[in-house]
Amino acid sequence: MTGHCNLCQKIQSLQRKSHIIPEFFYYESKLFHEHHNLKAFDLIKFLETGEKKVIMKKQKSGFYDENILCNNCDGVVINKYETYGREFFYSANLRNDKQLLVRNATKYIECLNTDYKLLKLLFLSILWKASLSDQLIFSEVSIDGERREILRQMLLIGDPGSENEFPVFFLHTLFDNKISKDYFFHPFKSSFGDNDGFTFCFGGFIIIYAYGIKGLPDNLLQYRIQENGTFRALTVPPGRTWSLVKNWYKR
Repeated sequence: MTGHCNLCQKIQSLQRKSHIIPEFFYYESKLFHEHHNLKAFDLIKFLETGEKKVIMKKQKSGFYDENILCNNCDGVVINKYETYGREFFYSANLRNDKQLLVRNATKYIECLNTDYKLLKLLFLSILWKASLSDQLIFSEVSIDGERREILRQMLLIGDPGSENEFPVFFLHTLFDNKISKDYFFHPFKSSFGDNDGFTFCFGGFIIIYAYGIKGLPDNLLQYRIQENGTFRALTVPPGRTWSLVKNWYKR
């Protein structure tokens, strides 16, 4: 099909399927679990009633939208970010200084030699695509036109901005055996410090997108993707994930 590409904004041959969450998070998930799939989880239902309702099991192909990106933007531009993310999280062949390492596991996991540009643009691409999606599960990911245009340009030209611009923060639940690592929570609008943003949960991570860093204590800033190449995810204490989800994210 030929039509308007949302990224380059040209009339091009369009990709039939553009996944919102990259497929490798589904089928390369050996880092987190052995099942090679994510289970879509209704976070809103849980917050309202306490019911842990799985929307869809064995979601191996992931959520996708049709005809939103051209073949080049999906298969070349964004694929470059996704290829790096797949290697970063899942490749056993990376040199030790390139791997995601567990250090001081009671507090965080980290990698000190991250490609800031590629990793941040990977996660910004997820946010941007979710804001375009017609899928009901992404219905709360609503970004105003001006910010969405800034994100589009960042992705198109490969500019991740500064670490204070659309900062991406991470917590992880990899050490909590009370919750399966194959859950995918309903993303929702949230606040972080004095900033609006969005929270996603998948693959053992809680990912918080914010519009800035105003009102955040300095000690939390270390858990965003940093320009010096540091990726650090704060550890959710084992057994605390469900209560954190319910108490922290309840609106």
